[in-house]
Amino acid sequence: MKRIFTIVALLMFTWVTAAQAGPTVAIVKSNNHELVGKSWQFKDWHMLPQGPPWAKGKYWYPVWSRKSELEIEKMVQKAVELAGGLPVEKGDVVWIKTNAVASFNLILGTGKTSNEEIQCYNTDPRIVRAIALLAKKKGAKKIYIAEGPPDADGIANMKTYGYEGVARETGAELYCTNSAPYKWYKPERPLALKEYALPVVMVEEANKIISVSPMKTHYLTGITGTLKNQAIGSAPNRVYGIPKVGLPHNQISEIICDIVSIKKIDFAVISAIWGCEGHGPTKGDPVSMDLVIAGRDPVAVDTVETMVMGFKPENYGHIVLAEQMGLGTMKDIKVVGDPIQKVMKKFKPCPKELRAPNAWGRISAWE
Repeated sequence: MKRIFTIVALLMFTWVTAAQAGPTVAIVKSNNHELVGKSWQFKDWHMLPQGPPWAKGKYWYPVWSRKSELEIEKMVQKAVELAGGLPVEKGDVVWIKTNAVASFNLILGTGKTSNEEIQCYNTDPRIVRAIALLAKKKGAKKIYIAEGPPDADGIANMKTYGYEGVARETGAELYCTNSAPYKWYKPERPLALKEYALPVVMVEEANKIISVSPMKTHYLTGITGTLKNQAIGSAPNRVYGIPKVGLPHNQISEIICDIVSIKKIDFAVISAIWGCEGHGPTKGDPVSMDLVIAGRDPVAVDTVETMVMGFKPENYGHIVLAEQMGLGTMKDIKVVGDPIQKVMKKFKPCPKELRAPNAWGRISAWE
């Protein structure tokens, strides 16, 4: 059965080959799962807050080995190099949009609190660290690591999931989009709303946008990728409410494309040390992947991510619509590093009874 699926998959992916001349997307896999996947530990969350000396006694904080940190740094460096390099120059202001998806209180309520489950819902901070170090090395004047979770303060969430140490080492500033100063900005060709409240720093100060998204399923859009990560996480709760109910969920694909068109993504990264299948984004099950996927075209990166999950990207409306809007392409992708067929695993989609209506995400099929 596995052999049959592999053959079918290879036929599916004939239009994404290393020989074609479209955007480049790099896939890098670690062969040491015990190192990169198991060393991250969210210790003793049910007792007292733990963590490094500067965090101990203040809030929960994960720990990981220095060796794993360096291994993931090598993975990111290789992926970025294969994808054509990080498009950051001396003096740039870099906005790294991560995904610290929800408050730990919400995660506690799901009952899914294993190290693997917590990791699969969130962007791995070790990957963001490596990206920030590369941006710093290239001369970035300022680096923001930003998040706006639907139910919590972004800075508190990032601290909880391991980002304060990243900021300390890289000189980056943790930035909460939910409480940030904002203005109203208009898409050139609006699809859902005529204007959007977005952080001034992101739109007017930052000149390089990097979206670093987890690999996971989602009950609204089918999958979470770099497009959705940048768009929905940048919209402030102080305007749109909790959980961002002011953004019409029944037009989620259009919302994603509108916001990304206002401030386009310059570099896209999929954090996939652990992936999430089933009831994503915060109630799914972990899948061991040990991957970093990267490229300059976010539509191409999300297309490859979807294929690696064993799904058909043409079934997911926000990816198709983003291509139609000129935000990137799904076609003629040059995959470098590890081939899709080597790293692909068949993820379980969100269960039928838990999915939003297909029309909300322009989803033609969930697989």
